[in-house]
Amino acid sequence: MAHVILVCAILTTDTHPLVLRIPKTRIAFQLVMVVIYPTVIQPLFNKLSPLPQGPLRTRIEALATRLKFPLTDLYVIDGSKRSAHSNAYFYGLPWSKHIVIYDTLISQSTPEEIEAVLGKIA
Repeated sequence: MAHVILVCAILTTDTHPLVLRIPKTRIAFQLVMVVIYPTVIQPLFNKLSPLPQGPLRTRIEALATRLKFPLTDLYVIDGSKRSAHSNAYFYGLPWSKHIVIYDTLISQSTPEEIEAVLGKIA
């Protein structure tokens, strides 16, 4: 598994000779990784579960609507099993975006603070 991740990391950098010679390959590879990483690779290391209904989900959905962000899914990731680091990130294609929030961010912050974090990186 580490080999797959290393190859993916090397090929997605702009300095790898293979990537520099074949720009169409680089674009295609990155588009494939946008789909494969969150659906195949990420679940090997962390558990993603849907964000339950509640004030936080309501605030995030309202923020996405105000920003015209094409939100498809909201997930919580079990990042606390490896670290106390808080994080949130987006992934997806332009017409279908997903938001992933670390459980540590949820446990250490209020819904208002999480909304502010997501608004900052949107």
